[in-house]
Amino acid sequence: MFKLVSFSVVLALFLAACSGQPTAAPTATGAPHEEARSATLSEVVNIVEARPAEAEPFAQANDGFVLEVGSQVRIGQASSVRLDFSEGTIVRVSQNSSFSVRKLDTSANNPLTRLALETGKLWVSLTGGALEVETPVGVASVRGSFAVFEYDPGDPDDPNDDVLVIDCVEGSCSAQNQTINETAGNLEQILLSNGGTTVTRTVLTGQAVQDFINNNPEVGAAIVATLTAAAPSATTPPTNTATSAPTNTATAS
Repeated sequence: MFKLVSFSVVLALFLAACSGQPTAAPTATGAPHEEARSATLSEVVNIVEARPAEAEPFAQANDGFVLEVGSQVRIGQASSVRLDFSEGTIVRVSQNSSFSVRKLDTSANNPLTRLALETGKLWVSLTGGALEVETPVGVASVRGSFAVFEYDPGDPDDPNDDVLVIDCVEGSCSAQNQTINETAGNLEQILLSNGGTTVTRTVLTGQAVQDFINNNPEVGAAIVATLTAAAPSATTPPTNTATSAPTNTATAS
């Protein structure tokens, strides 16, 4: 009986192989799953409150608090914090700032981070990809290495006094809204005022670079080396030269 059963099994497998309908094989797994990105708080100084989602209450945050999409942070007077992203990007946040995490793209080769800045100042040191800062007067971004974003909402009841400043220390930066589309390169500043309808462009001074290094000492050598390798051309406008665009009109890039 044992031999009969064994032969029947073998025969069945043989017929199945010849029938043109092979037994199911394991499917390909495809590309490896991208790991979720996050940011970890460190160097917490004084009042730094955070919450994982809008529905949660704010609470004092400590070093090691993890931010994901939907997390919110607010920093009090004489306070500051550092954000360390999964891929190595560093963002430092000044006192009297408030922001939320809108997007953490999982692309390993070209990560995109989007923060919504309600008020305050960010120092950004990228290791790759791009970082965008969303404000009521427009979206600012940096692709490359080093930039500073500062947004002042002014009087909450008067949207026309909002100011957004982008210091493009090194890299490719931009500022965009419904009427403005400005780009900047190394050592250039874009300032949006009058609620985002007026553009002022300025060349950054050495003091602006030193201020960035003072707030981000771990990247000081990298900034100096990068700017030295990409020294501005002789046609660069004089330092502190600024131009202003009329209301609702962008200056020429």
